[in-house]
Amino acid sequence: MTMQSISSTQIRPDLGMPYAELDPVAQLMGFIFPVLFPLLDQQLNAGSYAKIKGAALMPKVSLDDLRRGQTGNYKRDFWEYESDKFETQDYGKEELVDRRAAGVAGIHGLRLYQVATDRATSILLRAIEQSAADELADAAKYAAQYTAGSNWAVPGGTPITDVKALIERYEDRVGESPGALHIPIKAARNALLTTQVQTVIGYRPSEGLRNEAMLGNLMEATLTQVFGIRVVISGWPAGGFRNTADPGLQAALARIHDQTKVQALAVNPGDLQSGRAFARRFVWSGEGGSAGGLVVEQYEEPGRRSDVICARSDFELKIVDGRCLEGLHSLAGGGP
Repeated sequence: MTMQSISSTQIRPDLGMPYAELDPVAQLMGFIFPVLFPLLDQQLNAGSYAKIKGAALMPKVSLDDLRRGQTGNYKRDFWEYESDKFETQDYGKEELVDRRAAGVAGIHGLRLYQVATDRATSILLRAIEQSAADELADAAKYAAQYTAGSNWAVPGGTPITDVKALIERYEDRVGESPGALHIPIKAARNALLTTQVQTVIGYRPSEGLRNEAMLGNLMEATLTQVFGIRVVISGWPAGGFRNTADPGLQAALARIHDQTKVQALAVNPGDLQSGRAFARRFVWSGEGGSAGGLVVEQYEEPGRRSDVICARSDFELKIVDGRCLEGLHSLAGGGP
């Protein structure tokens, strides 16, 4: 059996340029993991990190305790931290570009390399989104933090009442308001069609529901105003589906995010020593990667007369504080 030789690898910053800032691009594509699992750049692929204890953010203290003492001293606290570990893994997707096809296309052959990069990147991002969705909807892990809501798929559903109670449960347990409310696309559309929400947004039956209110970005803005908390909607325009069929079989599409669940959670893109966070995405920018970006590289397989384009990222999706999540379930995933 003849062995195929593989040439050395070269990084292709020209192909990776559109993804140098990966998170904004992923959000434009409809993926929400950059918001709910904010990036935390690391200089090492494994190590320990410190996160502040929840009680340390709000110590018991009165104003009298803070009065300057006779010796000129003020009250001091020694912050308490918890230690945890992270370990990133290298994930990537390869695509082949036939060198003859690229040569026949002439100058347009360069486009084949960018298409290969886009395909590989899209597949990688979709897999990251699926992993994030699985963590959010883990009924076994967060069973005590989910409460049944009303049926948002009928006009009499009460999403405003449900979300108000959800936020208050979160506040009572965590001691602060959640940073974002994740709503899957079908639940968001259903919420807009309930009488309770339509009353708040000034719906008039004679006019009908304005079409623009059902568009993804404006839907987020509308529901943010309705619920009084930043709303993040998953599932639009292209980030909401996955193929569950094995290779070679007809595609079997399924939604990535559970359409019957809504989550309120802590979102902290800053320092873990200064605030609460449900989750972060630890990213190692070694081996040619930009901070938080995607590495695109190319090598040749002479036996195939093809170039291999690889899009990869070295990261770990890490739950930092599982207590910082409160959810609704049983919202009925049917509807538009």
